[in-house]
Amino acid sequence: MRRVTQLACMVLSVAIPIMGQPSIYGVQNGSNSAGAVLTGSSATVAQGSIISIYGDNLGPQTLLQAPSLPLTNALPNNSAGTSVQITSGGTVYNAWILYASSNQVGAVVPSNVPLGAAAVTVTVSGQVSSSLPLTIAGARFGIFTKNSQGYGPASI
Repeated sequence: MRRVTQLACMVLSVAIPIMGQPSIYGVQNGSNSAGAVLTGSSATVAQGSIISIYGDNLGPQTLLQAPSLPLTNALPNNSAGTSVQITSGGTVYNAWILYASSNQVGAVVPSNVPLGAAAVTVTVSGQVSSSLPLTIAGARFGIFTKNSQGYGPASI
């Protein structure tokens, strides 16, 4: 198993630099996959919440999930990995990564990001995307549902 993990990391470290500059065009609460907030407007997400970030060249072509807890700030956990930064008041906060693929990243907003205006960026192999504005709230209701649209039977 260790050899497979090492091989996967080696392949990713070669494949990811070949990809273009990462770009993000949408972010939203991870519990509702309908209607991502697009560039030019500000999504409101809560401290400690799961967010979904949409864009291009955000990670490997096939979905890569965090293998276990504790979560790390890059996936895979090396310099070729995908990482998410949230900047607020000039301070950069590193989010924990749940999964990464070429067009979507799932991350957990750190609970210590101050309330108010912020911006999110994604870094892949040292290449940083342009930022997308966020508003950080103390709480923001969201519920995971069976249809992933935010309504219908809950996923509990």
